[in-house]
Formats: sequence, structure tokens, C-alpha cells
Amino acid sequence: MRRFFRASPLPIFLVAVLIAVVLVGLHSLGSVGHAAAPVKLPPGATAIMPSRPGQVPSFTEADVRAYLALFPHEKTTTGAPATISSIRFISREQASAAMNGESLSEVAPGALVCYVVIAGPFDVGPSLQLPPTTRKIGPVIVQSQHFVFDATTGNLIIEGY
Repeated sequence: MRRFFRASPLPIFLVAVLIAVVLVGLHSLGSVGHAAAPVKLPPGATAIMPSRPGQVPSFTEADVRAYLALFPHEKTTTGAPATISSIRFISREQASAAMNGESLSEVAPGALVCYVVIAGPFDVGPSLQLPPTTRKIGPVIVQSQHFVFDATTGNLIIEGY
């Protein structure tokens, strides 16, 4: 008596899928090392929405005032709201100099930024990041706070005292 081996459709299907996966994998080996160039995101965190897209600066002094009104920052030690001392569109280098040499290296040399100063006084003691072994210090009072926005994107690059 002769016996015939009869394969079920499931193992045949699984073998076909395995062959297809191997062939697709071999095909993609030719593109290994040809990864797409990484996308360079603009520096900073999203902040001011440009009201003048395609122009530099892409936003106005009024846009800065509206942003600061929507997202109030530090309270003054007197409890009064902070006041805006100045809003200037200046070069990266000028902003760095105004902040006593603070680095803005993520912004291209010569690029226009928006430099904003708000008046306090502010107690920045609670926001200082000190090592856990450091004993608590008293109030640290500063008279002003500054912000630098990218004049092209409106992104917040840096804020400090």
C-alpha cells in the first residue's frame, strides 16, 4: 500500500511568509547605511506664534506683550505684576553681551533675536537648583528677568536673571 504525504495549507502558508520576509530583508540590505538625514529642529521651546510668517522678525512687540500677558512668569516680591522694561530685536551677539556673555550658541551667528527684560524685584531663591546637601538659603533677590526669543520662529531660547 502506498501512502501519500498530504501537507496542510497552514505550514505551506507559513513557509511562504518566511520566504517573503527573508526576500524583503535582503532587498533592504542594499539601503543599509543610507539613512535619511536627521531633521534639525529650530532651537528653543515653542512660545510666540509668528504673526508675520516669512518675515524676520516674524512677530511684533505687541505679540511679545500678548505672550507675556498670557503666560505670566515670576511674581515680584512686592506682589505687584512684573513690568516690561524693554523689548528689542537685536543680534545674537548683542543679546549675549546684554546678558554678560551668556551663550546663545544654538542660534546662528548674526541671527536676529528678540531680547526682553522685565522688571522685578524677584525672589529667585526657590527656583535655584542646588545640590541636596546644600542647606537652604534665604531669599535671593534680583531686579530683572530676561528672555530671548528666536526672531524667526518665536521660540523661547533662554530665560534668566
